Amino acid sequence: NGEYWGIQNFRHHYSKHFFETWHGADPENLDFIKTGRSAGDDVQEGDGVAYAELCSYLNSHNLASDAAAWAYVQTRIDIDNLIDYNILHIYLVNTDWPDNNQGFWRERVDYSPTAAPPHDGRWRFVSYDTDHALGLSGSVTTDMISYAKKHDFFKALSANPEFVRRFASRTADLLNTALVPARTTNRLARAAARLRGEMPRHIARW
Repeated sequence: NGEYWGIQNFRHHYSKHFFETWHGADPENLDFIKTGRSAGDDVQEGDGVAYAELCSYLNSHNLASDAAAWAYVQTRIDIDNLIDYNILHIYLVNTDWPDNNQGFWRERVDYSPTAAPPHDGRWRFVSYDTDHALGLSGSVTTDMISYAKKHDFFKALSANPEFVRRFASRTADLLNTALVPARTTNRLARAAARLRGEMPRHIARW
């Protein structure tokens, strides 16, 4: 009604319809869970049974030496997706994660090695709420690997030599391509430039 409201952030809403639209998942047959410090794990869709079972399995098996356990876990988690997801938050120094602001989802089907994602039943991850990233509450010296290990998935998998090799290799790949400083600082500068002229009015409003 004519009142200035400042800069607004429009974002995708993670719901069953998001996973249907963007990933082709069955919206009526999903498990979708978020983590939060105050309320703990919060089931958004489906239930937490499969998630709890996997966490229990990870906590009771040694992935450092148990080849069968490592093979089983790969049928339950999209390892490449997990690696990229963790690299992103580690790179951003997102200290409000993963015991908070983490989302993971799966289509509720049995694992099939020939099924196309997401119809293979494996857990995948979504990012949201990164307000604490890029230096707000951390720095280049923050031990983000320890932060990542706050979640059972990354903690357990980090004991496995093959996972560590894949994680290190993918990190090196991204740091030399998508996350190379010249590219990331340029994109941040362009984003800031779009907002800079409006910031005085926004600050005055709020």
